[in-house]
Amino acid sequence: MTTAGAGGAGGALAPIADLRKTSFVLWSPQAQITPALVIGTYSPTGAFDVTTCQVLPMAPLTQGLWAIAVAEAKLKDGVYGYWFQVADRSTSTPLVVLMTDPMAFAVDRANPAPPPRTNDGRTVGAPASVVKVRAGALEPSDPIDAVIPSDDPDYRAKLPTNTQMVIYELPTRWVSAAAGDVPTEADIGVGTFRDVLALISPAADSPHFSAIPALANGEHLLELGINALQLLPPADSPQVLEWGYGTANYFAADFDLGHKEGTTRSSATGDLRALIAACHAQGIRFIQDVVMAFELDSPYTWIAPDVFLRPDDVFGGHGWKYHSGPDPGLAGYDPVTGREITAWPARQYMFVCVAHWLSYFHIDGVRIDDVRDIDDWNFIRDYTALARSVWRGLEGSDDRFWVVGESLDQSATFATSGAADGSWDETFKSYVRQLCVGAVPGGDLRGAVSYMIDCARRGFPDGRMVVNYIGSHDLTNDQYSDRFFNWLDGRGVADKGPRFRLAFVCLLTAVGVPMILAGDEFAAQRTPAIPANTDENKQIDPVDFRAVSDPWRQDLFAFVARLVRLRTTAPALARNECQVIHADTTEGRLVVAWQRGVSPDLVVVVANFSSFISEGGPTGEYVIPAWPAQPGLVWTEVSQNAAPRAVAAPGREPVFPWEAKVYLSKAV
Repeated sequence: MTTAGAGGAGGALAPIADLRKTSFVLWSPQAQITPALVIGTYSPTGAFDVTTCQVLPMAPLTQGLWAIAVAEAKLKDGVYGYWFQVADRSTSTPLVVLMTDPMAFAVDRANPAPPPRTNDGRTVGAPASVVKVRAGALEPSDPIDAVIPSDDPDYRAKLPTNTQMVIYELPTRWVSAAAGDVPTEADIGVGTFRDVLALISPAADSPHFSAIPALANGEHLLELGINALQLLPPADSPQVLEWGYGTANYFAADFDLGHKEGTTRSSATGDLRALIAACHAQGIRFIQDVVMAFELDSPYTWIAPDVFLRPDDVFGGHGWKYHSGPDPGLAGYDPVTGREITAWPARQYMFVCVAHWLSYFHIDGVRIDDVRDIDDWNFIRDYTALARSVWRGLEGSDDRFWVVGESLDQSATFATSGAADGSWDETFKSYVRQLCVGAVPGGDLRGAVSYMIDCARRGFPDGRMVVNYIGSHDLTNDQYSDRFFNWLDGRGVADKGPRFRLAFVCLLTAVGVPMILAGDEFAAQRTPAIPANTDENKQIDPVDFRAVSDPWRQDLFAFVARLVRLRTTAPALARNECQVIHADTTEGRLVVAWQRGVSPDLVVVVANFSSFISEGGPTGEYVIPAWPAQPGLVWTEVSQNAAPRAVAAPGREPVFPWEAKVYLSKAV
């Protein structure tokens, strides 16, 4: 057979991404029968007749690598569904199965694999791989061919830098439009890529939640002002009504996030491309949440488990084998370079995958889930370096690309190791929650607030190294991980609006990259009809965007939006300089002031973590003796009102219970 682009210098093959431009390619270092391509066509309406599939033998290019060129298969232009006919190596007696391409650009779960046409075969129901043939080349496609949106050629240069980001973390389980005041499980639906698009694009309508104003009459995320979006894992997973933290098909967009409920055709590939392009058009970065500690029903589970996977279970799946003691890995074809190397195949697989998401889907950063169970910081370091190299090759600058890990047990150590650019850190969350109910961690107000807002004191020398948050998707009903609303409720706080404002002032003026869990910006609460959040059922608790319509929540949302605008535009908040300039614990007071930036671009926060009120009410004053009194500065208070308020007497304004004011300076 012939495969375009197969050759290379010194007899090396081409990288697998180049081979796959004109050939169907299977890479599986574990011993195989000679694989075959089982392929059929989709009609223009997306119908697929499995009985018309051809069975075409593939030829070896080198050990562990087989291919058949589009030209040799004599495929006409159109959209195709296909499987690889291979030996199932997950059992002691290998049988013939039809499996999804481990590097499928898209998958169709509405079309599971038929039985193999052989006496020693068995059916495993693997979803069809989907690809488009055009002029002898292979391209990503959904079952129904559509125009894939493209980005502005120089969009990367217009994105916010790492120090300017405010991330919005978005689960994709939402209360449906038909829900009553207290939704039941029947009222909960999956928010698809198109539903997320409705939060961003004025031209897009939500297919599932069009009766909810936040998704129909406005662009919620544009109004909030965030400039980085992190969906929970967008890659394909067999989990239907969960968040997708069990990836199966690493190169493909999630099938269930690409189709409307009640329909079978998914447009996940085009929908995700459209969503990311819309983000970029609005100056919003898209960060991919990647699950690399383990897989759930990956094709390699069947065809090469001993090579790619550990035997131990991790959250119901199998851990990827990034290393195994002193063994240096397997010698053979490297899909990244096309040359022969000795390496662990799982590593090289993930390197090819992130290159695909960068070059095709146009992600702008990666959040690596569950660093502890990956258990290999050297692999993560190489992954980060490879991803940045691809980004640079796409003419992206380093300050607009970012790889962050979820390393909660060793967050500062991981962040400073160089394995990635930073880490999530739970410290801010626990400190801000305690302070917002008047509890001072360690009993030292100045020290506690300094530790919370200045990440350098927690071991992160640069703000780009840490992600701060009030809450994250890891929702449980333990001491600090419940929804902030429910956490306050459990501590008897009836008037929650001021505490939310106080927490958001801390979040959006602290050193570090702030992240907002979807719903916290309008004080979303755990759905009463859903069982208390645990590791088992936290993924069924939805975000109820209907709640934004409540008047007090509208006020909170507007307050948070003002702070987000400040955080994304104020030079002081993109720097590391931070100091507590005042701490008052006399007479039941818990009043603190901190300063960010350098003159003339300063931000000063005055926060009251108590019920103390200064004498004189609105006409009184509370003095901050160490207020930065550099000559030539004018001050405005920017958080409390829709428009900034000029401040005549900075450092001498009244203080009210559970309130924080944010002051911005500029040169005259």
